[in-house]
Amino acid sequence: MHRCGIVLFCGILLSSLGCGGGADDYPDMGRVSGTVTLGGSPVSGASVAFQPTEVGGRASSAVTDANGYYKLQYSANMEGAKVGEHAVRISTYQPEGPGEDGDLVDAVPETIPNQYNSKSTLKQTVVQGSNTFDFELSAEGEIDKHEGESYEDGDE
Repeated sequence: MHRCGIVLFCGILLSSLGCGGGADDYPDMGRVSGTVTLGGSPVSGASVAFQPTEVGGRASSAVTDANGYYKLQYSANMEGAKVGEHAVRISTYQPEGPGEDGDLVDAVPETIPNQYNSKSTLKQTVVQGSNTFDFELSAEGEIDKHEGESYEDGDE
């Protein structure tokens, strides 16, 4: 799992600490999973975030595996996402920072075009029960270059 994905995942888990944790403490939920591909190939290590469009809703997130598969987590003990419409963001960017072992890890550049992350146009509606959302992303489009990244292909 990439560092930013871990940080995002831990943030969601920590945000649930201190809550009662009973079934009545959660909004209506739906289980959400699927795959992410870019130009037909699975995307590994991408952060997938579903943010409710309703004000005050908590986001759910996941990190894709080697096959591009993700399963959203709402909190430490709750899988899924709140029922309703969500803005979806998918990103591979990982800033430079400490890794799991504390050693400095290099930044991972963004490989996903902006229309799927910083300027996302993706929306999905989660319903109760099981939801499968597969994202077949196009490699066409502008990609943010984050400060400190270097590109060897000469793109600017």
